[in-house]
Amino acid sequence: MKDELWRGLRAALLIFLITGFLLPLTTTGLAELLFPPKAQGSLVFDDQGTLVGSLLIGQDFQGPQWFQGRPSASGNNPLESGSPQWGPLDPRRIEAAQKALASWVQANPGVPLPSELAALSASALDPHITREAALAQVPRIARLRGLSEAELVSLVDGLTEESFRFLGSPPRVNVLLLNRKLAQLANTP
Repeated sequence: MKDELWRGLRAALLIFLITGFLLPLTTTGLAELLFPPKAQGSLVFDDQGTLVGSLLIGQDFQGPQWFQGRPSASGNNPLESGSPQWGPLDPRRIEAAQKALASWVQANPGVPLPSELAALSASALDPHITREAALAQVPRIARLRGLSEAELVSLVDGLTEESFRFLGSPPRVNVLLLNRKLAQLANTP
């Protein structure tokens, strides 16, 4: 009986060491070796070397002069990621969608609200929006920044990714990259 207990404990300890330490260290080491920028969080730095964000986490851009990402119940705080888990008929979800619609109509008169910009993000950290959602924001940003719509469409098209097209995913744009290029184009911080 004691022999079986010790064998079981040794096996459990071995599995714990392999899955708890050896496997994660090996995976992390390989990731650092083969894909260093991605393994370190796909961080984005400005020209002075200051961290401005990550390509993997949605950012909160204040003001209508910027492209906006999907609404987030957490305010794009990575420590509070996750959807609030409200059902489709939950009054709080409906209220959030109505608030997003009212805000959109005020800032973008005459432009239909893309559905993804009305619905809360499932992870609350989505860094991308569809190309169509970005293009829907072009008239507002062009008006507020004094840029031509053609310049902004070209900017969106230049940053459009089609990486998941084979899965039926529409072309998408990283909002952080889009706003960084917009700041350079408009010569603003």
